[in-house]
Amino acid sequence: MHYRVTRTLAIVTISLAASGSSRTAAASEISPRAILSANAIQDVLLSPDGGAVVYELRRTDWEHNRYDTELWLVGTDPGAAPRKLLDGPAGTSAYRSLHAVWRPDGRSLVYFSTRDGATRLWEVEVASGAERPLTAMEGWREEDPRGVPGNLLRWSPDGSRLAFVALVVPPVDPANDPGGDAVKGYVASPFWPNDHGTATGQLWVLAVADGTLARLTPDTLSVSDIAWSPDGRQLVVSALPVTDGRILNPFQATGLDNDLYVVDAATGTHSILVAQPGWDMRPAWSPDGRWIAFVSQRGVKDWNYGSCVAVVPAAGGPVSYPDADAERERGSAPGDLTWDARSEGVYFDAFRRGGRHLFHASREGQVRQVTPDGGDYYEHFSVLPEHDLAAMTAGRPATPADVVASPLGRFDARPLTAVNPEWPREGLPAMETLSWRSADGTEIHGHLLLPPGRRPGAPPLPTLVYLPGGPSMVRTGFQFDESLYPFLTFASRGFAVFVPNSRGRGGWGRALRQAMPEHADFLPGPYADVMAGVDLLVERGISDPQRLGLAGFSYGACLTGYAITRTDRFRAASIGEGYFDWVDAQFAAAGNPEYVQLRRDQTGFRLPWEPGALQELMEQSPTYQADRIRTPVLLEYGEASAARDAGAPFFGILQHFQVPSVLVVYPRTGHGIDEPLLLLDSFERNLAWFERWLRPEPTGDPAIGANEVERRER
Repeated sequence: MHYRVTRTLAIVTISLAASGSSRTAAASEISPRAILSANAIQDVLLSPDGGAVVYELRRTDWEHNRYDTELWLVGTDPGAAPRKLLDGPAGTSAYRSLHAVWRPDGRSLVYFSTRDGATRLWEVEVASGAERPLTAMEGWREEDPRGVPGNLLRWSPDGSRLAFVALVVPPVDPANDPGGDAVKGYVASPFWPNDHGTATGQLWVLAVADGTLARLTPDTLSVSDIAWSPDGRQLVVSALPVTDGRILNPFQATGLDNDLYVVDAATGTHSILVAQPGWDMRPAWSPDGRWIAFVSQRGVKDWNYGSCVAVVPAAGGPVSYPDADAERERGSAPGDLTWDARSEGVYFDAFRRGGRHLFHASREGQVRQVTPDGGDYYEHFSVLPEHDLAAMTAGRPATPADVVASPLGRFDARPLTAVNPEWPREGLPAMETLSWRSADGTEIHGHLLLPPGRRPGAPPLPTLVYLPGGPSMVRTGFQFDESLYPFLTFASRGFAVFVPNSRGRGGWGRALRQAMPEHADFLPGPYADVMAGVDLLVERGISDPQRLGLAGFSYGACLTGYAITRTDRFRAASIGEGYFDWVDAQFAAAGNPEYVQLRRDQTGFRLPWEPGALQELMEQSPTYQADRIRTPVLLEYGEASAARDAGAPFFGILQHFQVPSVLVVYPRTGHGIDEPLLLLDSFERNLAWFERWLRPEPTGDPAIGANEVERRER
């Protein structure tokens, strides 16, 4: 049975007044506001002696519609009481971070902060909490960097100097920039409107004793990663060669063309260490000074971001890849690298089977997983091999994360914080991990969130199927590591929430991750994976086949749009920031070779003029199949998002075919909502949308966008 709206509402533009749900909350319900109010830990850093952990705590400030960042300190001995060191800058981004680093002697921490319109280095003493600036405001302004990546701040081993990267805006060619009062046009490149150049990264070193700043890298390099040698005489950097001090192709700024260089810390002279296609990045110098580990694409430029741990002699020589076999099993790239105390191998973090884990890879190629499978989801790793210690956050889908610490040799996590003391510990939704076979026999995994206390044999549940963006691995962190939908509220209201890890996503092996580009299978194969998982839930009596909903963001929104052109099994859908016309996208990419390769590597799509390509693109584009859609659709886009231009025409098509649909536009928003009040509005809007359509008899609700409903058999 299907429904059509004879009068559908047009665009809804959101104000800061959050919409409300008509449903009365149950006593055990986890509300949208509670989810968004949960304190979050964003960074963890062990002190040099292993006696303490500094962590960043993000709080939600509802009154000012922002997030506040605080820096806290807690000892690594059980029972130590945390204390706040300082208040960081407030902002509307949920991801703003101080990225503080310890001084090697452990007396203080250093971080970048923007105050009074200037970005400077600041130091805070751990004992007293006293702050002082390390760089002069006016001197720093004269250098005019656009910004400083806070996670690229590195102390020299002796604690006398700080190395960091500052972004420098390239000068605009006046002959090719008309300015605000121009009365003539200008010639654009295939990279327009970014063809005035992308900011470059320059390596700076601060002598802490006298405040002297020195730039070490020339205009011919753009630096993105740095590491000191143990003796402090050199740095190894990951950098991109540039022409005339500017990066004209914005795709190069992603780092896929980065190589490794060794830079003299006194003179700035540099030499190439590793030069090969694809990225070579995140270098780490071994304690004995003989080796440099880094993350590498193994000489193959790959927009699907496949990479593994690599090792090269510090003096130069052949590159080895000790993590290559393990990476094929994981299907995910390493994070930051830390050498063990004997320079025999490196610790790193990577995604695997729904979790993020800590691994160790020896130079000879033995890779072991340090953190255990199952249970907690680990993140924000800090590793101190010389003290046999690691700190990180640990959480679960229904439980916000806290800081834990464990020995490296025998993992035994002990909690150090309780940053959400009022969060319930009992009566929470429970997660299961499932596996099934897709239509072609491929094994697929996924995660299922069930209402609290549900027992086998209970009646089938209304079910929300969620398709994350990326395509990235489905993660088992708090709320599945997603902040865009209120999964815990759905589950506490009696919904099942199903998140399948369809092909093209990481964590379950490189073959599954590479399935899209290898078979030009951006949407059909993943769609078959999802539907096979839905069939499993129906067969097991978990999901009510008459009350299925589908939601997706970014890539997941693209897949959602494709799904509703192929099936009418979903009674409602929610699409956030989706694209629907791959023919148009490929035409737009045609003039940029980097963009063409990106699409081939990530999707397998070819250009429309290649034999058979146009038909393939049209078949995977919901725009050209929209006459099949019968599923009510809620569309959500950011006012400042590039994807917005895809949402308006698709909404027009849905209106043309009289599909119940609403387009919601969020102000001050790019590709994903950040502001707490806007997120709350979206949470409640999605709850109301699916509750309305997944009830036995849907009813009109002007707050959602439908005011007259008539039944219609297809």
